[in-house]
Amino acid sequence: MLAQKWFSSGRAFWAVLGAVASLGFAAAAADLGDSDLVSQQVYYQPTLMSSTDEAVSALNALHTSYSDWRGGVPEGLFASRTHVDIHTNIHATQQNSQWVPSWGGVIGPGGSYTPYSGGSMQTTQSENDSPADISLVPGEIEGITLWSYPNLEREYKFGFALQLAHGGARSFLSFRTSTIDVARPLADAFATLAAANFTDGRRFSPSLGIKAQTEDLPSQYSRLNWAQATGMIIDAVTDESPAAAAGLTHDDIVYEADGKPVTDAPSVSKIASDFLGDKPEGRLDLKVFRGGQTIPVQVVITNPNIGIEKLLPVQVAPAPAAPVASAPAPLQLGVSARNLTAAEAKKAGLASGVLIVAVDAGSLAQQMELKSGDYLLEINGAKITDMDGMKQALTPGTLDVAKVWRKGKVLILNGVSKM
Repeated sequence: MLAQKWFSSGRAFWAVLGAVASLGFAAAAADLGDSDLVSQQVYYQPTLMSSTDEAVSALNALHTSYSDWRGGVPEGLFASRTHVDIHTNIHATQQNSQWVPSWGGVIGPGGSYTPYSGGSMQTTQSENDSPADISLVPGEIEGITLWSYPNLEREYKFGFALQLAHGGARSFLSFRTSTIDVARPLADAFATLAAANFTDGRRFSPSLGIKAQTEDLPSQYSRLNWAQATGMIIDAVTDESPAAAAGLTHDDIVYEADGKPVTDAPSVSKIASDFLGDKPEGRLDLKVFRGGQTIPVQVVITNPNIGIEKLLPVQVAPAPAAPVASAPAPLQLGVSARNLTAAEAKKAGLASGVLIVAVDAGSLAQQMELKSGDYLLEINGAKITDMDGMKQALTPGTLDVAKVWRKGKVLILNGVSKM
C-alpha cells in the first residue's frame, strides 16, 4: 500500500490511503488492491462533542454502519472514556475449481471394446467466517484523516483512518463507511475520546487542508526558482478546505506565517496553533512564492479544540482528612492486573472480571498458584467485577479462597495467611 503525508488534523502525519494515490477520478470500477484504485482526500477537522458520554453513544449507535479495512463487520462494541473494543466478523465466499476425471469405453463391431478417459471442471463454493477483535486506546490517537474511493466496487467507499502512537511506534487503524455522513460523526467521536485523554498538554492543530511536498526538496526549490533552502512546497490542496478557499495551489511555497519563518509543514501547524490560542477562529497571514513572485495570502482557520476543557479530567485537591486511627494495610496480592475487555469477557462467557497480567515472585498470589492469564472471578466468595472490586475484597485478615477462570475451566484456589 502507498503511504501519503498530509498536513491535516493533529499533525502532519502518514496516512494509509490505498494502493494508488491520486486527486482525480478513474472511469473504471475497482476493488481494494486493484491498480486503478483511486483515493481522494476529504477535508476534515474534528468537531468535539459535548461530552465523552455523547461520543460513546455515537460509537455504539453507529457501530453497525461501518467495517474495518478488510471488510469485517462489527458485531459488538464496548466503548468507554479510555478504551474501545470492537468485535468484528469477516464473512468470505470462496470458490474452488478442480478437474474431475471420468472413464468409459465404446463397444464396436464384433464386440470390440475401446476404452476412453475424460472428465470436466467442477466448481465448489464454501462459506467461512473469520472473527477479529480490535482494541483501541483513544489516548494514543494522534491524528485522523477522511478519504473516499470514488471508483470502488464495494459499497463502503468512504472512511477514516486513525494514526496511533504507542511507545514511540506509530500505526494506523482504518475503517470504511457507506457515506461521508457516517464517517464524520464516527471520526468526531474518536476525536472527542482522544481529546478527553489529552492530559499532557496536547491539542489538535488547526487544519489548512494541505498536502506538503516532502521528497527531494532541494531539486524542487531549484525547479521553482526559489533561492532559499526552506519553505513548505504545496503538493496538493484538499477541496473545500481553508487553503482552497484562500486560493492556495500546487507548487506554491509558503515561507512565512504570522510573521514567522516557515521551514516545513509541521512548522505551519505550530504557528497556526500558537496564533489561534483559545480563539475560535482567525485570519492567518501567509507569504507565498508563486511563479517568481511573492504574494500575501490570508487563510481563515478555525480552532478544533473548542470545548476541550469540559472533556479533560478535573483535578480537584482533596480536602484535609480528619485525623483517624491508622488502619492496617490491605492484603498485598502481588499481581499486575486490568479489567477484562468486552471481547475477553464474551470469550469466557462472563459479564465482567479482572485479568491477571503478571504474578510477582514470592508473593501471596504465587503461593496461591495464581497464574498470568487467569481471569479472577471471586475472592472469599465476593464476586470480582473490576479492579475496584478486587481492591475492596483484599481487606485485612486472611484470604481463604479464590475462584479463577483458566483456559476454559473454573478453578478454586485455597488461600494462605496474609503476608
